Amino acid sequence: MNIFVLSSEEIRNPLAGEIADLALMLHERGLMERSGSISMRYGRRMLITSSGADMSALGSEHFVEVVDDRHRIAHRHS
Repeated sequence: MNIFVLSSEEIRNPLAGEIADLALMLHERGLMERSGSISMRYGRRMLITSSGADMSALGSEHFVEVVDDRHRIAHRHS
């Protein structure tokens, strides 16, 4: 069983700012197109930009954070 919880909370993860800075740097150096998407996995979480986001102007509104809680859910149902 897959359970998905969606929230409209603003992303407050500090890695989002670092990803935005990196995307801007890569774009300015000509290593990345102006629009695209980036995803980064860390532990049981992923930060993902919206598809076609402007890499030169990423903000928290361009990110979603996904948490893999399968281990916790499995323990709850056993």
